[in-house]
Amino acid sequence: MLKKNFSFLYISSIFIILLMLLRTGVFSHKTYADNRFSEVLNVKAGTITSNVFFDGKSLSGLSVTEAVDVVEKPLSRIKNTRYLMKAPSPSEHLFVATYRDLGISWNLNEIQKILLDAELTGPLVERYKKAKDYQASPVTLSINVSIDDAAAQDFFTSLNEEWQIEPLNAGLTNRGGLLRVIPSVDGTAYDFSEAFSKLSQDILSGNLDDSGRYYVEAAAVPISPTLTTERVEDFTILGSCTTYYFQPTEEVQFNREVNVTVAANSLNGRVYAPGEMLSALKEYSPVTSEKGYLPAGTINDGGHVDEIGGGICQVTTTLYNAALAAELKIDVRRSHSMLVYYVPPSLDAMVYAVGHSDFCLSNDTSDYIVLEAWVDPAECSINVNIFGQDDRSPDHSVTYATEVLSITPPEVICLEDPDLPLGAYMQDRSVKYRPDPENPGSPTVNSRSWRITTDGGEVTREIMNPGDLYNPSPAIYYVAADTYATVDAVWNEETQRIDVNASFFFLNGYPLSTDLNLMSEAEREYFNATMRNEMAKKGLEWPES
Repeated sequence: MLKKNFSFLYISSIFIILLMLLRTGVFSHKTYADNRFSEVLNVKAGTITSNVFFDGKSLSGLSVTEAVDVVEKPLSRIKNTRYLMKAPSPSEHLFVATYRDLGISWNLNEIQKILLDAELTGPLVERYKKAKDYQASPVTLSINVSIDDAAAQDFFTSLNEEWQIEPLNAGLTNRGGLLRVIPSVDGTAYDFSEAFSKLSQDILSGNLDDSGRYYVEAAAVPISPTLTTERVEDFTILGSCTTYYFQPTEEVQFNREVNVTVAANSLNGRVYAPGEMLSALKEYSPVTSEKGYLPAGTINDGGHVDEIGGGICQVTTTLYNAALAAELKIDVRRSHSMLVYYVPPSLDAMVYAVGHSDFCLSNDTSDYIVLEAWVDPAECSINVNIFGQDDRSPDHSVTYATEVLSITPPEVICLEDPDLPLGAYMQDRSVKYRPDPENPGSPTVNSRSWRITTDGGEVTREIMNPGDLYNPSPAIYYVAADTYATVDAVWNEETQRIDVNASFFFLNGYPLSTDLNLMSEAEREYFNATMRNEMAKKGLEWPES
């Protein structure tokens, strides 16, 4: 009985639905005056319901994908056109962009959502209800093309950065002792704003043709250099310095010459604005083989070792002394841990990439400064010139002097070498023993430096670097195994020689400037008397002065 009742209710329901469909015209060909209601009510699953229109056409009966294709068809020109970015010169500046690169878009996501909402899915009753809803409230779709100006600007900015020709600042050179101006050269930037404005109008008004190409030609905009030729014509040398290195004879020494050349080239032509800081380590970096640096001798951990970039400290020291002559502000300066041979104590400056020890100075002049740095292999010299506006008076001058507070000769280590020839009584000592070229010895030195300024005939002295301590390294000698050149004899002879040389330049334990002209008359008399006594002890004479 229940089964029969269920069958009766099911058949009755189907009959009622069919009756309603017939009454509403789903299965009829009845038309309406309004075009929006002129189509047959569509309830087919997987298609767009009735009363969804685009550009005066019904999308009813189409799948969502087919409907999207219909909606996007008028945009085919925009999608398929190749947008050719072009610069007036040089000719190789050409870039093919897409509409996405230029920030062109339309409301496709919104349309897809509407079409998905209008898709007929689910049981027949639900499809029928959705069709009736759209019959009561038809939907008309429209494409809204828009251009994202910010996205387009980002694209043009990156393109300009790639194409832009940087200006060249005017430079100066004093090589050969002749001061010459190197002329400046304007650069070129590219402005797409006017061309992009026209493109935007053509896109929004539908003025693209069927050629598939659209040229967006930029306007060339000159870029003036920071320093023009006219501006630097009044510049002069503010300070300069030249230091020398040993003539290379071995691979590691040639490597050192390469390193100082790479470092000097990093400084050459650099321009610094008033108040701008120069970091030597930043200019040299990265101190790696990829930049051209090679393994060469450097001071590290209390001795000499080979490291990538060995030798660049001499470039730094040369720059430091040129900056002192130019009277620029020194922000960061550290002395070496051991003496260097190319400048007096307390006038050196070091950098070390691994330990991030830097040398920094600031341009505290009223105008820009320009650096010139180069290496002359023929002279084995490193040269730095600093150019700028010299605001100092003609009767102004500055010099720098080293004062050694104490010096202790290095330890002498003598090692017997059986390969050295046996000596005779009158044999020259150079064949009885020989120094180790890699371990010549370095004394312990405590020093400081002075700045001596002259203005209008008035001289002032001030301590610049209050105290630098240079650590020692032993001097190693190889000694012949014979009775005339024993280890003890060589030790006594070499220790005396080193001590004599040290005493000649420095008065041990007495604060002595290497520039005797800086001493007062009383100081000079005391120094000469002391030196005569010291030299007499060693069988030497100290000249009267």
